[in-house]
Amino acid sequence: MENNNNNAGIIGVIVVLLVIVIGAGTYLYYDKAEAPSQKNMADDTEQPVIASNCGLTIDSPKIGDSVSFPLTVTGRVDNTKADKDGCSWTMFEGQAGVATLHYENKDGYSLPVDTKPVTVANWMTTSTTFSFVLNFDNSMLQLPAGYNMKVLITEENPSGEGIPSVVEVPIVLQ
Repeated sequence: MENNNNNAGIIGVIVVLLVIVIGAGTYLYYDKAEAPSQKNMADDTEQPVIASNCGLTIDSPKIGDSVSFPLTVTGRVDNTKADKDGCSWTMFEGQAGVATLHYENKDGYSLPVDTKPVTVANWMTTSTTFSFVLNFDNSMLQLPAGYNMKVLITEENPSGEGIPSVVEVPIVLQ
């Protein structure tokens, strides 16, 4: 009888150890699986996150920036690594897409409150820049400072085939 109690005690300890090891492993796996930190290791401060997709990069505003209007959006299209990335951002007749501005509402986000073409400096090259200005008149809505908004840039899609790429830049009303 004493031998059975010793075996039961050993089995209990093994089960507890397995639960601890599996729990710790699961925690470490999911902790490492989160998005990488945008910290600058030299000074340990948060760095602004740049929005980018398939060769189109928004340099300003950065994700989460507090903005006022009129808002100048700047960026670049760089398709020099298209083969490596497996995608490229389509430009056609001087345009790289359409930008829309939205504010958060109870259903998600509003219909566009401003829309602008994203005209590029030279659409015949693999690398070019763009800049455009979005406007928002808050006098009617009276949205408070800190209100969530976003800029969406949808890729030019002259063929109408496939699904165009999109870059989303969440911003905050200043």
